[in-house]
Amino acid sequence: MAKGSITLSGSTVGTKMESLEVEQLATGGVAGAFKVDNNDTDKQAMVIEASNIDADVMDVSMDAVTTAKGIDITADALTTGGVLYVDSDSSSTGTRSLATIINNNTAATGATALKVQQDSGAAAAIFDGGQVYVRKGNL
Repeated sequence: MAKGSITLSGSTVGTKMESLEVEQLATGGVAGAFKVDNNDTDKQAMVIEASNIDADVMDVSMDAVTTAKGIDITADALTTGGVLYVDSDSSSTGTRSLATIINNNTAATGATALKVQQDSGAAAAIFDGGQVYVRKGNL
């Protein structure tokens, strides 16, 4: 894998490559090893199109993270959209989960698998179609 700076321009635009690895050294001086800065207000900043069958589409490994967050999403200006939206329109009748949270280390006795905090309104609502089964707070 090539390491260092890469500039894609001229005749290289549109050229397909097998893979691209971005590695930030310990003395890296940028805010992140990979940054997407999108100023177009009606276009997605990043799109992943995958035809994976037997491999994860995205894999995030955080073996050395101790006090930082693994994934940190900040949406301070959000008005009507959602911060995290998971949608599956599969007609498959096979058993599967849309979201799975596992803390699989029995020694992690102080860990919480899921924490939901809401400072106003409903903290959680569970629906089955149009029927509300569980609701805590105002909805």
